[in-house]
Amino acid sequence: MSARRSWNWLYVALGWIAAACGLGTLFLGAALKADPEWWERVWRPAAGVIRGIHAWAWIFVVALPLASYSCIRFRRFVASRWISSGVKHLLDLVQQYVFQDTEQDPPHEHRVTLFKRVRRFREWLVIVDRSGHLTLKHRTKFRISDDPNVCEGWAGKVWVQGTVLSIDNLPEITADSPPADLERYARLTGVSKEWIGQRLSKGRRLARSYLAIPVEVNGKPWGVVVLDSAGTATMRTRGTSPYFKLMSLALGKLVERI
Repeated sequence: MSARRSWNWLYVALGWIAAACGLGTLFLGAALKADPEWWERVWRPAAGVIRGIHAWAWIFVVALPLASYSCIRFRRFVASRWISSGVKHLLDLVQQYVFQDTEQDPPHEHRVTLFKRVRRFREWLVIVDRSGHLTLKHRTKFRISDDPNVCEGWAGKVWVQGTVLSIDNLPEITADSPPADLERYARLTGVSKEWIGQRLSKGRRLARSYLAIPVEVNGKPWGVVVLDSAGTATMRTRGTSPYFKLMSLALGKLVERI
């Protein structure tokens, strides 16, 4: 049996168990009100069951609701595994589609990243998942706010404007780049020179092209998908592709429960 079929079976089984525990709780309430003596005259086997329930009621009262709650919570965990797997697969498909002409380059130089808005004293866009299997542990985040001047990074620009934005042919930034190039890169992408310096100090290569797409859930802003590339090939025309509109809608449905 495949892993996915096993998870499918477990998801269904947990639902049935939770339902059974819920019905068991209702039956328990009815049984506690039943008179064993009356059932002794009507149907003796039922009287024995009722007496047993009365004797062990203190266990059933705790165990049944707890089991039902545990099944529901674990069922949500199983569902989240599906969702995470679906999101990851979709990001990988986007990477393959957009960067299909860069197969000779290392995959981590052409990435697709999903950011989600979270509130941690302030509002941030933080990474939910990323295409490929490298650079997954990076903790990149960008500040966002109702004030456009506070929002950081290309993801922050898209969050503010709520539309697809792209930029390409950014200057190649290295530790030896002149201050003018650093200033231009920071101004165009919405990051600070300190942020650039931190990434360079960790040996990370800065992207030279960005494309970002807003993601909505139930008609409200939820996050941003950012495509970044170390190459200079334009992504501007690809940003208007119906493919990305469908991808944004699909992600919006997938991440409703993340």
